[in-house]
Amino acid sequence: MKFSFKSLMMMAAVASLPALAVPTARLRVTDLTSNVVLLDILDNSALDTDSAIDGLISLGTTTTAGGNWKLRFTGASSKPDSGTSLYPELSLQSSIELLTSAPRKLRIEFSEIDFDGTPFEGLLGTTTNASANGSVKYGASYDTGNASFGGNNNYLTLLSTNVVSGQTYSDTRLGSSLALTPFYSLTITSEAWFDTKGRLDIDANLSAVPEPGFYGALAIGLSGLFAVVARRRKSSNV
Repeated sequence: MKFSFKSLMMMAAVASLPALAVPTARLRVTDLTSNVVLLDILDNSALDTDSAIDGLISLGTTTTAGGNWKLRFTGASSKPDSGTSLYPELSLQSSIELLTSAPRKLRIEFSEIDFDGTPFEGLLGTTTNASANGSVKYGASYDTGNASFGGNNNYLTLLSTNVVSGQTYSDTRLGSSLALTPFYSLTITSEAWFDTKGRLDIDANLSAVPEPGFYGALAIGLSGLFAVVARRRKSSNV
């Protein structure tokens, strides 16, 4: 049997990746002004419009929540759709509209459990202001108790203030990686304070950069595969 270089690379990469946990992601939307949870969506539940895809939660239709908010789109992804249990990658996007004129605050959280390697090393928050004035805060946290939305171990926080209509803001903070004992959960958070009626588009992402050991394991796997192929070719030529 002959192996192409591409197939060898794929086989070595697969062999080096950790096993994926059962997807248990959750997306929660809370009106902080009234302290009422408006939505709490489990991965592949009835409210998840992408229920056929593990690790991806989407509120794909325009939804009015609590009488004050309109969620035009909210989507979040985690393992196995993006990233792995060893190298986390979480993404959260939403378009939020405040329907009333009185100032209000909304929090959107995306949480996933059963990570078993080094957590994230960076957080990116981007705000595109369509028609509202206010402020947006991005953050991320981990919980060694491995509970959804658990713990108060805030790792990174971003704050964008005075979000003026028609402008886009982005900020990135990098931190040293934390060595945690498996298993633990990660939560990424966006909080939007609306001073006026209008809409905000938010985008927050966090990910972990693979450690050098990952590439070492990949190289070892490749060298082993090349050795097997070389032996087979040698034996076939005898």
